[in-house]
Amino acid sequence: MEKQILIVTSLICPVPGKAGAWESNLSGMTRAAAAGELYHQFVHDGESAKVIISGGKINGEHNPSLSDVLASEMHGYYRVPNIDILAESKAVDTPDNAELTANFLRERQMPLEGFLVTNKYHMRRTAFLFERYGVKVEKIIAEEYLRSIGKHIPLVEEFERSREARVYPWVNLALEAITHMPYGEKVLRRYVHWDIKRHGGRTVV
Repeated sequence: MEKQILIVTSLICPVPGKAGAWESNLSGMTRAAAAGELYHQFVHDGESAKVIISGGKINGEHNPSLSDVLASEMHGYYRVPNIDILAESKAVDTPDNAELTANFLRERQMPLEGFLVTNKYHMRRTAFLFERYGVKVEKIIAEEYLRSIGKHIPLVEEFERSREARVYPWVNLALEAITHMPYGEKVLRRYVHWDIKRHGGRTVV
């Protein structure tokens, strides 16, 4: 059976000195690297694989979606063929990632399962949400996977020194608590949509 690699996007930012160019933040870069290496491991082992990326537009309609940027990086940096990259391009937060990926798989009659790639700080809540929406996942923590295979270590070390690695775990602990509250997921989604409309998507949820 074809392997399915499910990636939840992180934030993107403009590339300094390149008008109109965007790139993933360090969290997203480690996820792309891990998914790319996992894809090539499956291919090396004689198995087919698809990379399914979830992430919509949070930086304005005239800018690329999160999934567009990550798909470009998967193809350009990690040599994943475009034919094996699928994008769900409407999700604007982690609950959306889970629900819309589940819908994406159902609409295409693809198995509701896959290797879920994200960072350690984000994994527990993300896996919980994916399974809530009926997607069985095998967890791939990006930075730990890359260390285990000895690839992209400078990127992993840069990520581990970053503000993202220091701050996002605390943010996600709070979000995890809210997610388990009655109506917590609904409240988070309303806040995210307000934040995107007012501030251009500064929130990481």
